Amino acid sequence: MTGHRVRPRGRPGAPGPRAWLRTRLREQATWREAGYTLLSILALWWVDLGAIAVSGVLPGVLLSAPLQPDTPLSLSLTLALAGAVIMPTAAYPITAWAGARATTARALLGSPDPELAEVVRSRARLVDAFEVERRRIERDLHDGAHQRLVALALKLGMARLDLEPGSPAAERVAEAHEEAMRALAELRELIRGVHPRILTDLGLPEAVLDVAGRSPVPVEVDIVLARRLPTATEVTAYFVVTEALANVAKHSRAARCLIRGRLTREALVISPTHWTGWPPAAPSSTPRWSGSC
Repeated sequence: MTGHRVRPRGRPGAPGPRAWLRTRLREQATWREAGYTLLSILALWWVDLGAIAVSGVLPGVLLSAPLQPDTPLSLSLTLALAGAVIMPTAAYPITAWAGARATTARALLGSPDPELAEVVRSRARLVDAFEVERRRIERDLHDGAHQRLVALALKLGMARLDLEPGSPAAERVAEAHEEAMRALAELRELIRGVHPRILTDLGLPEAVLDVAGRSPVPVEVDIVLARRLPTATEVTAYFVVTEALANVAKHSRAARCLIRGRLTREALVISPTHWTGWPPAAPSSTPRWSGSC
């Protein structure tokens, strides 16, 4: 949702083609559509043709090289191999150009809609309010239940020192101490899931290093940011990385993983990559996440 929509056309004030034409010529939408049509006829269709040629025609021509009778065998096999290599990425130019086409059409044909713009702003306010609530819950858990469990575990540990080793009371206190330590570990994981304190204090790179250190798969972190990002962007990126590492540990059977992050043109791009062997010959998976800052 972008805050733009195509508004319905007005109705002519009188019957007949002359009234219809007069009404249409007075509308800004008519001139925007005429401009977009003229732009498509003069320029955009060349780019459409180029994207189709790169994505569809070029791989097909390369793959059909062995069928050409006058082409040497070594050259035809090389061309066919090149076509097979570029085939998986052939759809990307069309996808990228389709997005650019949609943006152009939206800018020329759409008109700002105050109601949609207010919905966008309302959603942003809801996201901010939700994040404020997450921080409050994290702070209450950390300063309340967490501190009480730490004190309880400390007192049980000191009580074990005062009891005779091997006695029934010492064994029960030891069990209680272990239960308190497990509850403390679970509460810490819960706090990290709500909102990690290290993310607020030190930022995204250090928070990702922290979650990578707890991953069962060895993880290398390569996140370089010139500045702190907005809170919503950092929180979203952190949980994206957390989920990606959980999926790597559960489903990939990977031997190693790399989390790479860069800030490019006011957009944060996170690329988790994992390998099934080491040293890697080629990445077995390269999912990407990008978000505007």
